[in-house]
Amino acid sequence: MLMKASRIRSKATYHKALKELQLYGYLKYAPSYHPVKASEVILIGEANNNGDEHE
Repeated sequence: MLMKASRIRSKATYHKALKELQLYGYLKYAPSYHPVKASEVILIGEANNNGDEHE
């Protein structure tokens, strides 16, 4: 679903983009190599280190 929404057609490009977004600190990506279990993608916002948006 994410590949279709982002208009990425190649699985290699999809995985490269996710790795780069993780490298730049925009998300945490935990790939699943299980055919039924989904990979985990966590978007990282502009929150402080403990995840709270307000102190």
